[in-house]
Amino acid sequence: MILAATAGFVAIIVAIGPAEPTRDGPPEPVIPAPLAIAEPITPAPDDSPPAPVTPAPVAGAEPVTPAAAPPARREVSDLRPALDLTHLPAEKPLVRDVTPAGITPGPPVRGPLVRVEPPPPELPPPAEIAPPKARTERLYSAVVVDAGRIRAREQDIHLAGIAAPDFEARCGEGTAAWPCGRVARAALRRFIRGRPIECVVPPGAEDIPDPAQCSVGGTDLSHWLVAQGWARNDGDGYAALEDSARTAKLGVWGGGKTGPQAAEAAPPASAPDSAWPISDRVSSTP
Repeated sequence: MILAATAGFVAIIVAIGPAEPTRDGPPEPVIPAPLAIAEPITPAPDDSPPAPVTPAPVAGAEPVTPAAAPPARREVSDLRPALDLTHLPAEKPLVRDVTPAGITPGPPVRGPLVRVEPPPPELPPPAEIAPPKARTERLYSAVVVDAGRIRAREQDIHLAGIAAPDFEARCGEGTAAWPCGRVARAALRRFIRGRPIECVVPPGAEDIPDPAQCSVGGTDLSHWLVAQGWARNDGDGYAALEDSARTAKLGVWGGGKTGPQAAEAAPPASAPDSAWPISDRVSSTP
């Protein structure tokens, strides 16, 4: 049997060979089966491929199985289904134990993982701020202007707690007047002798105040001037020293003489308050 297809027609041709002879007599004549001619195929109006043609059955011929149609085209999205994790147990999170060999593993993790915020850093306790303290500043090459005033860093600093005579001041009356201001400055210069002067800066201040408490070699200059009779007490700090200097006729209280002989040579009122010029800037006790 031969299956032949032409344009628009399908035909089946059965080839019949010679009949096999029989042993009892001549072969029986073979009557050919009628040919079945298929109907013409009309293509579909659309672009889809034509439907398969099933030929008509032929008597005595084996049935022809038509070719299987190609599978329908599937979308790409159908080939990649979404990951389904519903079959996983909720109480067992995906945790991988990475404990190295020889190290005791940690406790098993149960339940869902929860992010824990780190604790805030521990800050040291605030340090107690100590109250500011007084300090001292050292002055080099200070100039002694008069017995109660020095000049340093382009400013004048009066010695606190005293009232000393100006440089041009004169003590005494009439012919007994003498330049007590010049002598008092000279006495202070001899005591300092070029040594540095240390002045106290109060707490919170940035620079040496005016007036200031100053000293040389640990000796308070105001204390020394009042004790030597070259300055008066201006407040309550050196009242006892002034009384002792008056009694001993020292400095301005000695009439121009110093030492033990001043009490004998000087008159009782050699330096009255009215004859003692004082600077306009009078220092006070701090």
